Amino acid sequence: MSDYGSRGYGRDPDDYGWPGNDGGRSDSHGRGPQGGDHGHRSSGYGSSGYGSGDAYGRDSYGSGSGDDYGRDSYGSGHSGGYGSGHDDYGTGRADSYGSARSGGYDDSPRTGGYGDEPVRGSASVPTSGGGYSPHDDEPKTTGRARVPGGDSTGPGRARGTARVGGKRGGALSEEEQAALAKTKKKKRRRRRLIAFGCVSVVLLGMVTVVGSLFFQSVELPKDVIEEHLDQNTTILFADGSEMGSYGTEAGNRTEVKYEDVPDEVIWALVAGEDQKFFDHSGVDFWGVMRALWNNVTGGDRQGASTLTQQYVGQVMKITGDVGYFDKANEAVMAMKMDDEYKKEEIIEFYLNLVYMGRGAYGLGAAIEAWYGPDKKLEDLTASEASLIFAQVKSPDGSLDPRNPCDVCGLTDEEAYDNAEGRWEYFLNSMLKMKKLTPEQHKQYIDDGLPETAETTSVSASEGADEDTGFVSHGYVLAEAQEKAGLTEQDLLTKGYTITTTIDPAAQQAAVDVASQKDGSYMSEQKENLRAALVSIDPATGRVVAYFGGTTDGTGVDKAGYDSMHPPGSSFKEFTLITALSKGISMDSMWDGTSPQEFPGLREGDKAVVNSGNQSEPRISLKDTMRQSLNTPIYAITNQVGAGNVMLTARNMGINKVVTPDADGNPQLVDLWDPEVEELLMDPANQRAVVDNEIGFGQFPVSVFDMAVANATLAAGGVYHEPHFIKEIKNKDGDVVYSDEEEGAIEVREAVTNDVARDAIHVSSTIWPGAMSGSDGRINGQPIAGKTGTWERYCPDNPACDQNSAIWYAGFTKELSAAVWVGDKADENGVVAETWDAPAYGSTISGSVWHKYMTAATQIEGYNEVKEFDPPANVGDKNAGNAKEEEKKDDKCDRPGNREDCEDGGEDGGDGGNDDGNPPASGQCQPGSPEYPDCNQDQVCDPEFPECQPDQSCNPFFPMDPDCTENGEGSPGDNRNESRVGSDRLAATATTARPYALPAGRSRLI
Repeated sequence: MSDYGSRGYGRDPDDYGWPGNDGGRSDSHGRGPQGGDHGHRSSGYGSSGYGSGDAYGRDSYGSGSGDDYGRDSYGSGHSGGYGSGHDDYGTGRADSYGSARSGGYDDSPRTGGYGDEPVRGSASVPTSGGGYSPHDDEPKTTGRARVPGGDSTGPGRARGTARVGGKRGGALSEEEQAALAKTKKKKRRRRRLIAFGCVSVVLLGMVTVVGSLFFQSVELPKDVIEEHLDQNTTILFADGSEMGSYGTEAGNRTEVKYEDVPDEVIWALVAGEDQKFFDHSGVDFWGVMRALWNNVTGGDRQGASTLTQQYVGQVMKITGDVGYFDKANEAVMAMKMDDEYKKEEIIEFYLNLVYMGRGAYGLGAAIEAWYGPDKKLEDLTASEASLIFAQVKSPDGSLDPRNPCDVCGLTDEEAYDNAEGRWEYFLNSMLKMKKLTPEQHKQYIDDGLPETAETTSVSASEGADEDTGFVSHGYVLAEAQEKAGLTEQDLLTKGYTITTTIDPAAQQAAVDVASQKDGSYMSEQKENLRAALVSIDPATGRVVAYFGGTTDGTGVDKAGYDSMHPPGSSFKEFTLITALSKGISMDSMWDGTSPQEFPGLREGDKAVVNSGNQSEPRISLKDTMRQSLNTPIYAITNQVGAGNVMLTARNMGINKVVTPDADGNPQLVDLWDPEVEELLMDPANQRAVVDNEIGFGQFPVSVFDMAVANATLAAGGVYHEPHFIKEIKNKDGDVVYSDEEEGAIEVREAVTNDVARDAIHVSSTIWPGAMSGSDGRINGQPIAGKTGTWERYCPDNPACDQNSAIWYAGFTKELSAAVWVGDKADENGVVAETWDAPAYGSTISGSVWHKYMTAATQIEGYNEVKEFDPPANVGDKNAGNAKEEEKKDDKCDRPGNREDCEDGGEDGGDGGNDDGNPPASGQCQPGSPEYPDCNQDQVCDPEFPECQPDQSCNPFFPMDPDCTENGEGSPGDNRNESRVGSDRLAATATTARPYALPAGRSRLI
């Protein structure tokens, strides 16, 4: 064979290659049962100084002999060196397609292509000098020789290359083969690492570039960080104590300053949430990698967020189970935030933002939610703070020891254990960081979980369901928008502090007497009755107290426009003031006979009558007010104009009134509407908006407006716009609105001072029944007012003798108040005494007013004694409608008048015997607890002001013309037959049906 060595797959049994003289060796991958080649690859390594030979054969096929499985082998053979025998490099009778390369030449007749088995190809042999080497003793050579060959496809022909290098020798041992394989494996690993390193460098560069671009693209939202915190509006009483709040759950926070937070509270937060906070630059990279690996490998999702990342995540709403890109965005912002802000600022941001359970956002709100309103920030301990901060991880309530989380499915014991475990973690972390001494730590652990407040949820808007709810969540919010230009969103989110005008002591006085709470005056009355009370400072227009008939401000406001009531005779003061303004003297004489017909009465109204059909053919305007007669008031209204009476009331503070529409249905009329105003001022249409019955209060108005109008009168006719807000500050403490700013509150003259003085003079002699026998003063301050009673409409029984609304509206120079008492659900319900007798304005409502004013006029700011100005005596005394021959008579011609009756009425008050007193039978009413000495024989109670000590009649009682000067009752004494002082409009008079506004109906003209 050729000496090129053929390591193909041949026909001989040992076709691996024989070791020849040149020490050649071949290995074949794959052997048959008898040692022959199976496979499609063979390799051989020649050693012993001349090199090695490799032959890789493929696609073995054909007919072989022995154990060879293939005749034709495609591959190559490499031979290096010179051999002298034809078997030097192995023999093989397989046809090998390839090439043979040989450096130098071989003297074998079958080498170099000379023989009957030609080869073609080349052989390359590494040499050191070239030359001839017949066998083992030949020096190493390298060189290259091409061997021509003939047809390469015939039998015995070989085509290929052979490479031989190195020292010839025997076959490698198993150890050598293993070592060689290990060396090759290391080389491959080294090459891979080099390749990986190269790729990593490239990728790292790319990541650096991309990361830099990403870092630059993420902007730190400073405006959001510094302005984003929603904060509810806080509403305060006039003295600064808290009344309520208004906002959203997310804004239920009270901001704190870092410097005000105790050190151990700061360290409790840091120890439990981010122990490296003061060391890292906003991101804990090792923590992030640890969490990332855990997340990628399928572990529980971890965040590894620092306090800064937590804060940024919440600000940007990047919370919950988010993607990795969002977390990267969060991390970049955290790093930028760490560069931009001090650590202390970041802590402060965090403490004011994070939800800490029980509806509280931020530490300030959480302190109150967890430990009550009396707990102060400066008194918070590490133990208490740890329980609060423990909620950050699970804000659903599962870590609240009071177990408020219904959906968590925890037992009370489990909830307590959960809370205790998390709480201990914070304390243990503080101990580990040496921020607690072992003694402190032990003491906290021994004391156990801090005791928390019973309330487990703080409402976003507090106080709405309190007695001041109508103020805090009604009038105040509307006024803030109107006066300060704040939007509802501003009030919900921007943390304003609104100081109201409500005096807490005055408000409590109103609640104590007018509410249904135990011990109050109204709680002792019939169960169906409710009282509403509004009190105002006449000098400023500030609303001092507001009680809407219920201690729950989410109910129906009986003092406002949602529930308006016919004011009865308490409205007559506006008729009086209108008459005085039109030049009619309070001493003018009027026809007070009853019944009385008037031109223009509506169809079906036959006449106007006085209560009890009391008849006074000649009575002054002043006494008309005192006795509350209806016929003179109707005549005056008809003369001055119903529209003008309504305008007077409007200018003094009555903004709205309920009137019937064309179909008789109630409608709410805005008296400041330009069209309404035009009608009121039209001399030819004085009855277009309201009819003459407005003169004695048939049309419903609000308790609030009545208090305002009386405050205007108390201020000498000067209207001060009523308001509930004294001051508004933003969350930085800057005043954005004050009622003391020039122009903030409207102040104008509603009526002239002279008119006001005369009206006050008349009203100052009309007292509630509770003041009977007094000097007409409360705590030394003179009072003035007017009672009002409205008869119940009984279509099936016109003579039902029942009332449905009773009032008292009055004032001192320091304070105004209006009181209504009526049925809690029905504007036409029955208002009666506990012994079922009809109640009147001077009784229940008068008593509520008196008790409130007695308490309120002792409060600092309202307790100064100020006298009313003397009357001005304006107007024409002859302006009345009494008969001509009777006009020359004046009140001093009447029996019993004192000598000083001409001096403007120094005859004193009527002791409360205006409208509303019980029936005057025998000057007392059997069964009345107010007159315990009144027996069934109706003997006069000596304490009753109309009685003399000897139980005779009082000649100075102006409503009893039959009482002679010596105090003896005349045979015609009618006290047992009439209802003295009642202002009730009889059912036979003009339509007495109250125009109550149904719920949900408020159509404006």
